[in-house]
Amino acid sequence: MSTAGIEKLRAALYRIKLDLEGSKRTSEITSDIIEVLDATQNTKSRVAFSSSIFCVNAGHILLIKHNLLGLWLPLGGELEIWESPQEAALREAMEEAGYSDEEIAFPNLKGTAFCEPAGFIGYEEHTAGPKGTHLNFCFVAQVAHRNVKGDGTWSEHKWLLPEDVQGLHFTTSNVQYSARQIGELIKKGSVK
Repeated sequence: MSTAGIEKLRAALYRIKLDLEGSKRTSEITSDIIEVLDATQNTKSRVAFSSSIFCVNAGHILLIKHNLLGLWLPLGGELEIWESPQEAALREAMEEAGYSDEEIAFPNLKGTAFCEPAGFIGYEEHTAGPKGTHLNFCFVAQVAHRNVKGDGTWSEHKWLLPEDVQGLHFTTSNVQYSARQIGELIKKGSVK
């Protein structure tokens, strides 16, 4: 927020204090606060934590065509305030594809140290269209089946071999990189 915006917010808050003491400028104060809050909603400065989950079944990776962005992506979304990144990834797979928690298994990778949750394959940052910047935790999970049910956030889905993701149009380099990692995990037998 700019210095001018902060000063305007301070002035509005001061007027609220006066209003509580009997001032009659409630609508002016409310308008000032709304204007300042609207100005702070600049998507270029918005940053949020997110998780993505690469669902794997029989050596194939699920990608969905995101309606808003028009890109082929894994399931995912922003963390709720009470969630860990892994919990958010699990929730997103349940919400966006209709899986139950019993149908999703996060593999134990790299010996999973005390600070690294099962299925964690990396961290990346990306622009998420009008949502600003996402600080994203990437997970891989084995899923019990390929019968996915869309929730309206995506229009199409594909189950692809990791090497097929590399030539896919309308995806991102982050997704291609993660697919290469997952391909290596499949070769090692860590994910099936």
